[in-house]
Amino acid sequence: MSLGQLSKGVNDFVERTGGEIVGADKKEVDAKLGAVIDRLRARYQLGFSPLNLTNDGKFRPVEIKITETKKRKEKPLVLTKRGYYLRRR
Repeated sequence: MSLGQLSKGVNDFVERTGGEIVGADKKEVDAKLGAVIDRLRARYQLGFSPLNLTNDGKFRPVEIKITETKKRKEKPLVLTKRGYYLRRR
């Protein structure tokens, strides 16, 4: 597998799971790690209970929208899974 194929596979996985990739060379590791920690501190977690409890095995997409406000200086970044499969425990 080439580096390009590996990168595409990782990027696809990251996009589907709501993650992010941060690259760094040896000189940037400390600064990039600090930036990642800052981003983790600024995260919110949302939870919900689905109304459709049918255990049909189908994929259920989830869409998160943020209402724009004039107070916000930066545009928020939303990283989320694209959906879920209902699994009974």
